[in-house]
Amino acid sequence: LLLQGQAGDETEEDVRPAPLAGKNADGPRGPDADSPEASRAMSPDSGAASAPAASEPEPQLKEGHLVIAENRRGISFDDLFGNYLSGAKTITVTDPYIRLFHQIRNFMELLETILRFRTSGEEIHVHLVTCVEEGKPMQQLDQLTRIQESAQELGVYVTWTFDNSGSLHARHIVTDTGWKISLDRGLDIFLPYPMNDAFSFANKMQQFRRCRAFEVTYIRLQKQGCQALYED
Repeated sequence: LLLQGQAGDETEEDVRPAPLAGKNADGPRGPDADSPEASRAMSPDSGAASAPAASEPEPQLKEGHLVIAENRRGISFDDLFGNYLSGAKTITVTDPYIRLFHQIRNFMELLETILRFRTSGEEIHVHLVTCVEEGKPMQQLDQLTRIQESAQELGVYVTWTFDNSGSLHARHIVTDTGWKISLDRGLDIFLPYPMNDAFSFANKMQQFRRCRAFEVTYIRLQKQGCQALYED
């Protein structure tokens, strides 16, 4: 599966399939809105229990490869990762460049996506593997600690490991539900935007930012292979 974003596209590609249309879209019609049957069905005093609202079908996640062109807008962590992170209770994020303020903010925004897509009340453990910012290590540690404390209040438990091997290069997200999302640029996919402007929509909403060129690969792991990744 190759989903390729081209500069200047009028429509956005989505790795998730569109929801299936209802089976009875062209089926028999119910009673006319003005008929007695319809009036009784809609009446709060009719004594009949209302039919439960039909739930939306769960997205069918697929393996695939996504290519995003430079300067494209309309991209967000929710669209890229949300459904693949939904249901996961343990998530490992490997990115050697969660060091500077804007990179740590990217990690914070990933946690926001995890919160939006989690099952209500579910506890989630997120482990970050990154490298120390040699220029300002205490600032990096302070910012990660503040995220940890804030997330813990919401039932998301954040931990991290600093890789000092000097060889960490891979960037990916792995879930205990068996998905690996490989990121050639890691989470640092956005071009500079006015981060200090409280009235900038690009500051508040990712889809209004311009993107760097990047690629994402969605890989379905075998359960045993997925467990091995966590044990490493």
